Amino acid sequence: MRGTRLPQRYRERADFAYVLLLLLINVLNLADLAFTFLALRAGYSEANPFMRSLFAQFSTLTAGLIKLGIGVAFTLAAWFLRDRRGMSIVVMAVVVVYFILFIFHIYVTLALV
Repeated sequence: MRGTRLPQRYRERADFAYVLLLLLINVLNLADLAFTFLALRAGYSEANPFMRSLFAQFSTLTAGLIKLGIGVAFTLAAWFLRDRRGMSIVVMAVVVVYFILFIFHIYVTLALV
């Protein structure tokens, strides 16, 4: 990252890895939204209370766009705050949570088939 005392080539690699993590957050966010749409279409309800309230107030498409927008806003904030102490830990925690959620979606989808 920029604020570290690493040689330039290592800082560039660290930034590249960080960008990959941020992209992964958005891909997993999109996958979560896709699984949510499939579940809603099958008659299930949203488990996340925040998203449930969005789906109640807005159309499914609008709520989905808000969800994706929040994810993009987070990743932009994480990029601009990447030199802050602990920000990379927050980003990794978000990746882990989304990955666990993705595995859960896969498990539930396969169990319903």
